Amino acid sequence: MVLAEPVCDCAVDDEYQCSSRCIKSELRGDTLYYKAAIMLYEHAAKELFPGWNIWVTGHSLGGAIASFVAQTKHIPGVAFESPGDKLASARLGLAKHHILGDSLLYHVGNTADPVFMGKCTGKTSVCGFGGYALETACHAGHECVYDVVKDNDTTMSILYHSIQTVMDEVIMKYEEVPKCVRKHGCTDCVQWEFV
Repeated sequence: MVLAEPVCDCAVDDEYQCSSRCIKSELRGDTLYYKAAIMLYEHAAKELFPGWNIWVTGHSLGGAIASFVAQTKHIPGVAFESPGDKLASARLGLAKHHILGDSLLYHVGNTADPVFMGKCTGKTSVCGFGGYALETACHAGHECVYDVVKDNDTTMSILYHSIQTVMDEVIMKYEEVPKCVRKHGCTDCVQWEFV
């Protein structure tokens, strides 16, 4: 199967090459969820709930957006099954808080979810067929990872990305929350070259 358009909107001529300048520009675009989420947070913090401690949360793309808002506004955030956000955080200039260790950001995920684990790679993956390149595995902040593959002797499946499956088959089945740790030495987008 040949995709009608490249997975990466910033693709250059060679396969698995993207323009770094294009990606940085696209991340800051006016039509992105990031800017809208920042505006929503500011409205809530200033107009609706002034003086309150606000946490942000989300699932999948919503989790990545919540992560960016948490890092931008220095507030607590919890992301569920989000794709790796550390690379995009660095491109947005947010990674310094992750490096300094003052992040109150937690990524909750499971080892059977290819999106969370950064394994939804290549044009023939379920993500590629959907027109997405979710090849980032590194998360800013802490990772709280349920080892579903080992504990349940299961295989990785996009079904373990669904929030309903995560609630029913992961979170509700474990008696304890996994230890939340910072992952060091993580590498993102190993197939891609940024030019």
